[in-house]
Amino acid sequence: MPNPTLVFVHGFWHGSWCWSEVIPHVVAAGRPAVAVDLAGHGLYARRPRWSTAQPYEPVAVDTEVSPLADLVLDDAAGSLTSQLKRIGRGEPVVTTLG
Repeated sequence: MPNPTLVFVHGFWHGSWCWSEVIPHVVAAGRPAVAVDLAGHGLYARRPRWSTAQPYEPVAVDTEVSPLADLVLDDAAGSLTSQLKRIGRGEPVVTTLG
């Protein structure tokens, strides 16, 4: 039985970096593992200005257009599927959505 690669997928407004403490433990336990960034997320993602504003500006949350406004589900799913195919190279992969 193959040893499938475990693929860790972050939640909203996060990135693959949120798994940086987990991946080394999984690999040390003998499982291949990798974390991926969802489309529009990760360390270099465009974020709304209000997300880091000090003090917090509730009006900006209501009025600023999200940098992810043009990202549709097909784009996000296609990006993730493409990454999974590259990672697995035709072999099974196991994913976890954080």
